[in-house]
Amino acid sequence: MSTTRDFGQEGFLWFIGTVEDRNDPLKLGRVRVRIMNVHGNSREHPTDTLPWAVIMNSVHSASTNVREEQPGTEDHWWKTGVAPVGLNIRSTVVGFFLDGTERNQPVVMGTINGIPDNWPYPFEDGKGPPRNHDVPEEAREINTVPKTIVRDITNIEEDIIYEPITAYKAKYPYNKVTKTERGHVFEVDDTPDNERVHQFIRGGAYDELATIVYEVDNRRFLATRRIEKTTDNKHEVDLVDRTVWVGRDEIHRVQNNRTDSVGNNVTQSIGNNVTQSIGNNEVRTIANNQTETIKGNVLITVEGNYDLNVTGNVTINGKRIDLNP
Repeated sequence: MSTTRDFGQEGFLWFIGTVEDRNDPLKLGRVRVRIMNVHGNSREHPTDTLPWAVIMNSVHSASTNVREEQPGTEDHWWKTGVAPVGLNIRSTVVGFFLDGTERNQPVVMGTINGIPDNWPYPFEDGKGPPRNHDVPEEAREINTVPKTIVRDITNIEEDIIYEPITAYKAKYPYNKVTKTERGHVFEVDDTPDNERVHQFIRGGAYDELATIVYEVDNRRFLATRRIEKTTDNKHEVDLVDRTVWVGRDEIHRVQNNRTDSVGNNVTQSIGNNVTQSIGNNEVRTIANNQTETIKGNVLITVEGNYDLNVTGNVTINGKRIDLNP
């Protein structure tokens, strides 16, 4: 919109309003705001007649294009910054008018939290927000992230499911929470001695890093515990190498089948014993030779029949050979 006024020459004319439309056809993050003491109710000024308000981003958002030079090919342009799409319908916002008293070019600077009693300009259906707290529960010492969803899945044996309890012990005002309209939760919790970073995805998956405090001989030690959970398939792709180091024990529990496919060699070094318990059959196929070196004794107990089929020769060397001693 054009204006006959010089920006900023008439002082700072600010406003408070409520968002009624966020479907910006230009996809710039603009919203239509019903501004208090300016637009009246929806009958006087329908939503589609309200001006589009642009969003003021913080200095942490570049809000521009950056060119990446790529020798030998066309340069790439990156759209950098934070997308200004965090507002919802009925968000209470504060802003100012670029065009002063003409009041046609609003800019939204931020939002205001509260516990609303009523809707200042009700929609035509008369519905307004319930009397409810605008701040996410997780920031107010209320943990709403579900413990588990896997219990509802059939064919899962209860005795093999082990899901540690979340380390949530947040105290106000230390937990910085971002919660979206569809239930995704991102927490950065600075509660003393209970610091956490937690992300929860709608559908039940989450990833939590939590500080654990140990006290030994009046000395405090800090460690970090991690819980990672998915409620459906999980895929990891490493295009080069992977190194895993486990300082103590490692447990794998697979409820159904497991398939390992190795394109080249497998080398195992085991410092002590190997114990295997196979509930049914074992089938092994070796395409070429097998060599075993046992530096102690061998004991084989077969409670059924033992068949040995050799298409070539059999050579047995021993200091003494006893058959049915």
